[in-house]
Amino acid sequence: MLTFSSTFAPDRGLGGKGKLQTTQEELEVTAMEFYTQLFTRQEMLDPGPILNCVPTKVTADMNNFLLRPFTADEVKEALFMMGANKAPGPDGLTAGFFQFHWETLGPSVTGAVLDFLNGGSMPESVNSTTIVLIPKIKNPQEMKQFRPISLCNVIYKICSKVLTNRLRSCLDEIISEEQSAFVPGRLITDNVLIAYECTHYLKRKKGKAGACAVKLDMAKAYDRVEWKYLMDIMLKLGFHDTFVALIMSCVTSVSFS
Repeated sequence: MLTFSSTFAPDRGLGGKGKLQTTQEELEVTAMEFYTQLFTRQEMLDPGPILNCVPTKVTADMNNFLLRPFTADEVKEALFMMGANKAPGPDGLTAGFFQFHWETLGPSVTGAVLDFLNGGSMPESVNSTTIVLIPKIKNPQEMKQFRPISLCNVIYKICSKVLTNRLRSCLDEIISEEQSAFVPGRLITDNVLIAYECTHYLKRKKGKAGACAVKLDMAKAYDRVEWKYLMDIMLKLGFHDTFVALIMSCVTSVSFS
């Protein structure tokens, strides 16, 4: 249940001027409408022009590695890589609960995860996700001033973590050097240094030839990734259909509350 005292609801989509909502019922409707629109696909988007510029980088050897049967050791490794006291899922259980009781729960958890990863389907309840709103600032007045945190079930986290661990070994050769985050050995803070150097150059630049810097607002960029675009980009990079289907099963089976 939302308990903040008041907020502004956008009149048009995710922007525009808002109107003040104060009652509990209004706040709940405002939040639901805001995130329903945020997480709903946009119509008439054609990824074709972008895909035409994407080279195929995934080799046959990479695909053979990614498609090897998943093992019980990978499941256990993925679980114990998680922080024990991170936010729990909708069922209230943390990764630490499964880690502490692994001797008892291990066989059942391993069986469930491997059943999905090695060709099965993901039960709907496994990917049930609760959205919790964390204020970005003191006394937030608009919905965009809350950060949505997704609380996922640990079983789902294990499935996605096993896939991530497989994929991690190939990322360095797939992701371009200009992408400085989410790849082992690269730091997102490198972007700060690059931005500083560019600004320094612009300030000291002389001559008649002009130059400018453009600041792009990438707020909620990762929340707005289109499922079709994600699938098409992975296929264009050269990932095997089977591995892409696993990734998309994790993405498209989600339900939010």
